[in-house]
Amino acid sequence: MRRSVVGSILGAVMLALVIGAPAAQARTDHQSTSCALSSLVKFRPGLVQDHARRVFIRFDFKLTRCEGGGVASATGFGGGVGTLRCTSGRGIAKAEVDWDTGAKSFLNFTVNLRKESLYGQVVDGLFKGDRMSATAISVRPIRGDCVTSPLTKAKVTGTLGL
Repeated sequence: MRRSVVGSILGAVMLALVIGAPAAQARTDHQSTSCALSSLVKFRPGLVQDHARRVFIRFDFKLTRCEGGGVASATGFGGGVGTLRCTSGRGIAKAEVDWDTGAKSFLNFTVNLRKESLYGQVVDGLFKGDRMSATAISVRPIRGDCVTSPLTKAKVTGTLGL
């Protein structure tokens, strides 16, 4: 149960952190690139099971094994805020992606913990206007577990598509 609770929480947090309210822009109907995602996520204060509270989120990530779009890998960072508990809540976030080509992308996204979804849009830079989403999200607690102590740090992996 601990793994599924934490997985639901972090999957939703990562997904919801990057979107928010994207500016009106042209959207593309194709996917430019798909990459393996590995991220370290920190929550302050930590996520708890019994009640939702305003939480600040900070994350650093690596994108590897990218397919399409003329990029192979990237690193990035971002942050956001949301009213979250371990298994539900919504948040908004922004991220900067630094591609191996020297280009940058700027993302706005939303995380929905209940739906275990992360979706948003590239608002500037490379792939501007493309939608983004994360799939196959897996969360491994590093500090805390939402059952016996607040979750303050976790590793999130999955696939990020732009």
